[in-house]
Amino acid sequence: MTTITNTPQLLLLNGKTAQPVKSGKPNAFKAQWGEHYRVVKVSDGTEQLLDDVIVKRAGDDLTLNYSEGTQVTLEGYYVECKAKTACDVTLPNEDREGYMLIGDGVAGASLGDGTSLVYAHGSQDVVMRMSQGNGALLQELSGFQQGGVISYSPEAALGTERLLALGTHAGLSAWAIGSLGGVAAAPVAVHNMVIGTIVAGPVLAGNDLSVDLYQADGITQLGVRTHVSDTGTFSIDVGGYTGVVIARVVNGVGAVLDYMDEASGNPTNLTAKLTAMGVAQTGTVTVNINALTSIAVAKAVAEIAIASTSVIHEALAIQTNAAVASAFGLTDLVGTEVVTTVNTAGTANVNYTPELLSASAKYGAVLAALSGVDATGSMQTTIDKLVSEVTLTGSIGKLSDTAMDAVILGASKAAATSNGTQATSLTAVISTATMRANVSVAIDHIATDDVISA
Repeated sequence: MTTITNTPQLLLLNGKTAQPVKSGKPNAFKAQWGEHYRVVKVSDGTEQLLDDVIVKRAGDDLTLNYSEGTQVTLEGYYVECKAKTACDVTLPNEDREGYMLIGDGVAGASLGDGTSLVYAHGSQDVVMRMSQGNGALLQELSGFQQGGVISYSPEAALGTERLLALGTHAGLSAWAIGSLGGVAAAPVAVHNMVIGTIVAGPVLAGNDLSVDLYQADGITQLGVRTHVSDTGTFSIDVGGYTGVVIARVVNGVGAVLDYMDEASGNPTNLTAKLTAMGVAQTGTVTVNINALTSIAVAKAVAEIAIASTSVIHEALAIQTNAAVASAFGLTDLVGTEVVTTVNTAGTANVNYTPELLSASAKYGAVLAALSGVDATGSMQTTIDKLVSEVTLTGSIGKLSDTAMDAVILGASKAAATSNGTQATSLTAVISTATMRANVSVAIDHIATDDVISA
């Protein structure tokens, strides 16, 4: 039995020794014939298989990817463990014994990047968030969600349809295949998913936020109201529906503190009406929700009012999202993951790196600047004001001079809580992004001392 300590720790057990696993980092171990692997979390005298895992094959290596960035790679696993009894890995599932992965098991789905999916299990919200950015992975996992849990294995992925295909080649009838082992050839249920993250600032644990999802008419509800996770993520099963979806955040009754305000560094109750729109497709689509997506929905609603129509069609949703993004120097409103400038403690987020300025960091910088604008009113006031100050022409958006001034001044108010030197300060980042996106401006580039030049 593993030596138990009071401090939670991660270990790789191989049937002989216990190797420490560094949380949040990549860990590599050479696979050895005859070893039996388990990654466990040891805490308060108990030992439990580490869950929320996506397992992939990359060449001869087996990689176990866990939430929060923890990764365990068994190098040469498919060489050392190609014989059925040579070695194995026990992974979490609904059974106490776990799922045993052997080296010569059924091959998983190809993910198009040189890897293949071998296994996945855990919280639906967490696993789908881990899968963002890999369309093939999202597509493969979308049909293996039930009761808030994802459980994928290659054997399960074979499914009835593949059995029918195999049976057809073997000369068996569909009735005969359905009779094998008493298995009925039932139709496969469709589970298209809409997932996303709410960002008003980083969402706090214990929030009372939920998400409702509607069809393009904004009336017909899809799935059921879903409470967001402690990190602001959500996922909703829309069944076989495809087309425009409209998401609305619902705040609970009372003054529960829902998010960390980036400008003030204080926990705050969400009072603004946050919305977003996207297009559900076969598989899984990401629809994030924040102030900018709310502006886009408001602009689309205004457009259909002018056109005297009752629904937001796909082209309008896509075009409006792109136009609002472009006004703020961004490229994707609903699919890009947001890296906030502060963490849930209200201090600088170490993952926000303005000197590198990824699309995710730039998105976070813009939302932080809007938080600074909120300081003179409220988030809802900022959204309403910007709706009237953004002009859209096709998929291109432009901010008015007044809006430009307000956003850059907002960045200067929120800059104190974020990372960055003078040249990469929040004000400089926002100045550069918005100046490039808006040709006609009333002010010059912000100097590195965060002072607006006339």
